[in-house]
Amino acid sequence: MAKPGCRRGRLRAVGPRFTGLLVTLSAVIVLPLAGTAYAAAGAPATGSAPASPRPVRSADVAATVAATLADAPAAGPVSLSVATKSNGRLTVRPEVAPDRVQANALVTRVLADPAVVAVGLSHPVHLATMSNDPLRTQQWAMTTLDAEHAWSVHTAAGVTIAVIDSGVQRSHPDLAGVVLPGTDLVTPGGDGGNDLNGHGTHVAGIVDAVANNGIGVAGLAQGAQILPIRVTDATGSGTSTAVAQGVSYAVARGAKVINMSLTMDGDDSAVGAAVADAIAHNVVVVAAAGNSAQASDPVLLPAAYPGVIGVAAVDNTLAAAAYSEYGAQVDLAAPGVSVLSTYAGSPAYQYMSGTSMASPYVAASAALLLAANPALTPTAVESRLERNATDLGAPGRDDHYGYGLVSPYRALTDAAGPSPIDTFVAAYTAAHGATTVGAPLGPETPVAGGLVRQFANMTAYWSSATGAHEVHGAILGRYLAAGGPGGFLGWPRTDETSDNNVVGRHNDFVGGAVYWSPGTAAHELHGMILDRFRALGGDSSQLGFPATDETPTPDGVGRFNHFTGGSVYWSPPTGAHAVWGAIRTHWQALGWELGPLGYPTTDETVTADGVGRYNGFAHGQVFWSPQTSAYAVWGAIASHWVALGSEAGHLGYPVTDETPTPDRIGRFNHFVGGSVYWTPSTGAYAVWGAIRAQWSAMGWETSWLGYPTSDEYPIPGGAAENFAGGVIRWTPGTGAVPSR
Repeated sequence: MAKPGCRRGRLRAVGPRFTGLLVTLSAVIVLPLAGTAYAAAGAPATGSAPASPRPVRSADVAATVAATLADAPAAGPVSLSVATKSNGRLTVRPEVAPDRVQANALVTRVLADPAVVAVGLSHPVHLATMSNDPLRTQQWAMTTLDAEHAWSVHTAAGVTIAVIDSGVQRSHPDLAGVVLPGTDLVTPGGDGGNDLNGHGTHVAGIVDAVANNGIGVAGLAQGAQILPIRVTDATGSGTSTAVAQGVSYAVARGAKVINMSLTMDGDDSAVGAAVADAIAHNVVVVAAAGNSAQASDPVLLPAAYPGVIGVAAVDNTLAAAAYSEYGAQVDLAAPGVSVLSTYAGSPAYQYMSGTSMASPYVAASAALLLAANPALTPTAVESRLERNATDLGAPGRDDHYGYGLVSPYRALTDAAGPSPIDTFVAAYTAAHGATTVGAPLGPETPVAGGLVRQFANMTAYWSSATGAHEVHGAILGRYLAAGGPGGFLGWPRTDETSDNNVVGRHNDFVGGAVYWSPGTAAHELHGMILDRFRALGGDSSQLGFPATDETPTPDGVGRFNHFTGGSVYWSPPTGAHAVWGAIRTHWQALGWELGPLGYPTTDETVTADGVGRYNGFAHGQVFWSPQTSAYAVWGAIASHWVALGSEAGHLGYPVTDETPTPDRIGRFNHFVGGSVYWTPSTGAYAVWGAIRAQWSAMGWETSWLGYPTSDEYPIPGGAAENFAGGVIRWTPGTGAVPSR
């Protein structure tokens, strides 16, 4: 969990606190009856048999089947117990279905038998006996954590746990054979097997005092090996430099779990780096939360480092210990008051209190998990421990207990196995390196029908429909601003991807995509605009990267995204189309979709002559060529120009937009090869060549000829064109001659 902040001061062990409290618990054998359901025989609450069977409604059967299979495994065989009664004698037989679906059918079929009085899900049963260690009955913590029950599932054999502390007294008889040669970072030349303080030996006994050896106590991580790393002296004081060295040493020696029952009063970046490196090497790091009973400002390290499992202490009533530090660094709680364990010196066993005593119980639980599931990553181990913890205090995570009391047995028997996010993060880390993921900032959280888990450098998302994917950086920020999985973008469908473009990145989501580049920041695309963008080649196309999110147009009808190289506009009647370059600039100058052209109806398209480009719009077109730049035609003038062959006809490309005539009655466009004039009374007609030159010389439509009323038409030996006030005739011999 991410836990910023620090205190100034020296390194100190979190404990000891000596008490005289003695807790004695007797051994109990418990045989639970689970999943029992009465149906066809209609047995009354007293347990007496009914006079005769009575019909069972289908709704009753369905409810009974659901209740019976509520805790059945999601996959694999389902074992059932079926109780029948005949001639006053009750007998029970086992039934096994290959999977949950067939178990449903089996229970339904069995309940139809009038002789059946109960159908239950068959659960494992273990003898809850204690080890033969004479002081085991005084270890309330081991009883609370159901240690022997956990060992019936798996021990910690094969896992090395580094105890970074005051050393571990290797010669203690209850630690015989479990303490490896380690290192002494206080007195050069030592191997960590000597403890002048006693604290480290107490911690080591909590972890792995040998059980069933007929002496002393038992540790939780049976079968593990202890790697002693001495970093504090006889007074319990040391340096953070030694801690950093100790963490690195533990990684080099192959430890899979590191326990640090100590706190640092200040942040040492070397320790932070060593911890991050350990986690990157798949080492679980556990640390005591501290004993100052203050909230997390200041926060105590190393428990507050990202990825470290911070542990608070509880007493034998499961109340938070009065001294236990609380705050954001607390991930789990464990017994930490009057804990009996091994001790260096006399007596050889001592009660001690502190979060120092709580931390090794969580470290030992992690070791049990890793022995049973060696492929689990530190993230997966923490997730498994947190989701199987017994919730204490306020519902859900809280600052005093974290996610609750660690439960090694429940974690070991978690039928869910690694979550899909755990599996994804492990593969992603293997492919891209641990630094791309960073330390977990909390457990998996159910969100909108899926799972979410935050890490320092990314967030992992999973849903059954999309699988698991990561989102990070600016794209993550934009995604969260859009509502995350519950927003319109929905769940991610890809990891962040380069899309063969080294400049920018994008993530696809169920409802769209978010693109990022250094020059544009992160913006979302969705719907038909996204489809059009990708059809044109995406960020490798003329459009480039999005420079805005999808945005409503001012008229409230359509939507648009601007891009570094253009825009895509959409409206219900026109669909989505792209405009860019000079045509876009000209359309913008005319007022975008609010101007005379309206929304685009085509993308930019090559003209028929192969020279120019154009976009169609709802009410016209914009044409561009290298010689003319971009101009718009619309309305009757555009229709007449198109009828004459558009840019491939006699008129060629437009060289003006449609423009009001000086008399404010008509409109015109000039073209490379002529003009088209329009009035409400005359309609639209084209003039070109010598006739146009003569009309222009006379003053255009302001002359006595007025507006054209026809296009140019052939006459014997020449051509003519009619106007409202006359005609202009042209022959090679006479030139253009106007007449009334």
